[in-house]
Amino acid sequence: MSDKSFYEILCVEPNATMAEIRAAYLKQAKRWHPDRNAGNKEEAERRFKDIAHAYEVLSNSEKRAAYDAAGAANQKSAASDGTMDDGDAFDLFISVLLDLAFELAESGADQIAIYQALVDMGCPIGAAKTLAQRAYKHGGNGKAGASREEPSKKQKTATQNSPNDLNNPSDNQEAIQSNDTEDHQWMKWIFAIIIFFAIFIIYTISVANYSHSPSIEATEAAVEATELAVEVVEERKNDPVPVEPIQSEVLNQNPPIGNLQPYVPQITVQNLDRDERLSLQLACMDAQMQGPAAYNKCVEQQIKQINPQNRNPEKAQLNRDQHLSLQLACMNAQMQGPEAYNQCVDYQLSLIGL
Repeated sequence: MSDKSFYEILCVEPNATMAEIRAAYLKQAKRWHPDRNAGNKEEAERRFKDIAHAYEVLSNSEKRAAYDAAGAANQKSAASDGTMDDGDAFDLFISVLLDLAFELAESGADQIAIYQALVDMGCPIGAAKTLAQRAYKHGGNGKAGASREEPSKKQKTATQNSPNDLNNPSDNQEAIQSNDTEDHQWMKWIFAIIIFFAIFIIYTISVANYSHSPSIEATEAAVEATELAVEVVEERKNDPVPVEPIQSEVLNQNPPIGNLQPYVPQITVQNLDRDERLSLQLACMDAQMQGPAAYNKCVEQQIKQINPQNRNPEKAQLNRDQHLSLQLACMNAQMQGPEAYNQCVDYQLSLIGL
């Protein structure tokens, strides 16, 4: 906890604009990122959380107004009374970088420029590659409106790089430029496979219909069976109606209640954990840009896909570094929705025996 005001923590004036506050936050977060301060990690972690806490308040207009209204003395007291935990501080850092990537894409920046800007701001190289490619494809620059595709093997490998790559950033422009060519090759193969299976299914259905068409003998036998059934009904139409059992006999015939199905709690947005909510926001980002109705429909579809058996309470046993490594390893899955992210987490936890 710091004895400085939030403005002093971010090194900005009280009348700073939102753009100046965000730029100051990224500068201070890069400077005090724990992975850049291995020799002074304890102080770096404390400052990194204080910087995140200050930005969380000052980037929200309502919280900032309430903070400014408290006065100078109470401002320093508020800054020293609260902070953020490690996970929330890192989540905020990645979220701000993601917003920056989309803003650069919408302003006309190419994929390499977005990637270099993210690396300069302290983003890990693997995460910077993935965020730059996603933002370039979906941010209105060249490939806007394209569907979210499964990332290539090179992107998956790059996203799983260690956060310690912050100390040794490189351009890797050739690898980035080759992603589009590889994606087009995969699309051609996928299209060819789809056509092959469509032809195979049509052929199978046509053969099945031909082999199961009824013969003349089978049709005549069916007609005879129908006539026989009509005769039996005519013969028994005057038979007495069987007496129904009384109520007590009916109750005695009911089987005992047993083997009740266990109650499965309904999954809603309110009972998702922090990682699942972040995954839900990333998966429905395109729908959110189309309006509340499209966003609500996307959220409903993502919630229905969640399998309660794939949710992983064992994540609470991980320390901060393990949790950050888990988020980086499952970043691509997290952008596809909570269910895909939970499956990735379940696999990663199984590798360490949880």
